[in-house]
Amino acid sequence: MPSRNGRFAFSEEISVKEVDWEDFERDLEGKYQNERTERERFNYAKKYSDVLLEDNYRKLFQFSEDKRSHILRGLSALAKYLGVYEDFKKKIKAYGLTWSGRNGDDRIIARLTKVVDSNEVFEWIRQVKQANPDFEDFMDLMAYSGLRLIEAVRCYNLIIGLAREGRLSEYYKEENCCLEHYKFKDLFIRSSKKAFISFVPKELVDRTAKKPKNLNSWANSKQN
Repeated sequence: MPSRNGRFAFSEEISVKEVDWEDFERDLEGKYQNERTERERFNYAKKYSDVLLEDNYRKLFQFSEDKRSHILRGLSALAKYLGVYEDFKKKIKAYGLTWSGRNGDDRIIARLTKVVDSNEVFEWIRQVKQANPDFEDFMDLMAYSGLRLIEAVRCYNLIIGLAREGRLSEYYKEENCCLEHYKFKDLFIRSSKKAFISFVPKELVDRTAKKPKNLNSWANSKQN
């Protein structure tokens, strides 16, 4: 039977036909940084809903770690919508399933530090942007600025932080589309690595400034 809020109890098997997918899709609106992420969560949740609705968690072991992570994120959203998220988490733990060994930020850091061929980098950037929409603006910032990974993360986080404080103009000069790194010597002017300025389109800086959260704080504070 449905619970008090009109959603189903976890102990019952729910037919895919009984889920109001249109309502679930509306429920996802505005919860993520962009529509592509919302669509991804919805598609994975609907395609693999039997895992949650029919207790078919063993099915997940046939997929790669990355795909399993995407599926679990979609199912997590569906579980929250159905009001059974706590039971979903217990099931995940019982089966020894994890979202991923490393979070998205750490996977990007690990991948970039192993690169040898520059052409491989650009191809990988294109793949990341397609597979992980949340990192699209960060990857563009790296490409435009020419910054190394750690400096790019600091730049990205600094844009977000200063924008929240209404001080972005101290770093970014709209009249010449220039990020003035030299004004933040402790972050960008170091003994072996120096970054003075980068020319970045205003549209990209504006999008970055609106991000709800920074990248991994480890990368932001790591000393080199």
